Amino acid sequence: SCPSSHKQIVYKRLTPLPEGMDLKNLFVETWSSKGNVLNIDFELYDNMEDALGGLQSQRWTFCNYDDQGIGFPRDCGPHGAVIFTWGSVSRGGQKDFAFYLYDGNPGQDACTVPPKVDYFKRDGWSLTYLKSDTYTSDERVQSSLWATGSPHIKQNGHSDPTFYVRRICPDCAETHKDIIYKRLSSLPESFDVMDLFLANWFNDHNELGVDFNLFSTFEDAKADTNAWKFCNYDDPGIGFPRDCGPSHSIASNWNSLRRGGVKSFAFYVYDQNPRIGGPIPVTVIPAQFTKVYGRGSLANSSADEKNSYLWKCTEDNSSAKTPVFYVKRVCDSCPSSHK
Repeated sequence: SCPSSHKQIVYKRLTPLPEGMDLKNLFVETWSSKGNVLNIDFELYDNMEDALGGLQSQRWTFCNYDDQGIGFPRDCGPHGAVIFTWGSVSRGGQKDFAFYLYDGNPGQDACTVPPKVDYFKRDGWSLTYLKSDTYTSDERVQSSLWATGSPHIKQNGHSDPTFYVRRICPDCAETHKDIIYKRLSSLPESFDVMDLFLANWFNDHNELGVDFNLFSTFEDAKADTNAWKFCNYDDPGIGFPRDCGPSHSIASNWNSLRRGGVKSFAFYVYDQNPRIGGPIPVTVIPAQFTKVYGRGSLANSSADEKNSYLWKCTEDNSSAKTPVFYVKRVCDSCPSSHK
């Protein structure tokens, strides 16, 4: 919608950008003269061919600047002022326009998309619950890790009752953005940890300084230093941590499933919880076999033929150094010793 002289404009930078200069702001928000003067710091052209050639006869000769909220190119023109071709976020101007960066700009080929910051990712911790406008669902949430009987909350007769639960709350007060719950006493077998934190922060088997302590950092929790000094409980529907605070009551930082509270929060269990104070649990992984031959009720000609190459593969890979391999036979009609 711009006049022909302004349908395409190429900005060619001549001098290094001043430290802290916001390039997007310069073009989109306010076209400024600070470190940005025509034919000193930059040149303007009608097309890329002229810009690459740098012909003085083709470069623009007029620019003005410094009208707050008026973006590129204000009234800059090939030979004099050309008004109302600028864009603006807040003051009108042209409605349809776009900016582009030349792929051949120095370093452009090395630019990568900055990684998206995942606020709720915490190394060494596994998500058990997440409520957030940004993350409406998350496949990483594993609610089973703090369900009754989970080894992560030590309801399995473990000799050391210690485990950690963590809450992250980006919109909470500074004291409540990150809280570590350290369990001190054994949980009863039927204790519902999920309900305790999400919905009903009660003092039954859950007394500060007796059954648990709270900390502002994991380092403090591991060292048992700077434990919180105040907690209250027993308001039905109000979850963690009600008005608990480092030294005194701090209200309105609790979460709830039905009574309001903070809008964005996440709970985690510490990945190493099952290992605290005892041997590393052994996980038995079932042995995996691929069927390569079958007769009778166990015949599947297409699958067996497809996998038959594995016989040869096993032969080729068995050597004096690695002679061990396994073959299993299944026989439904055989006696129990040979099934």
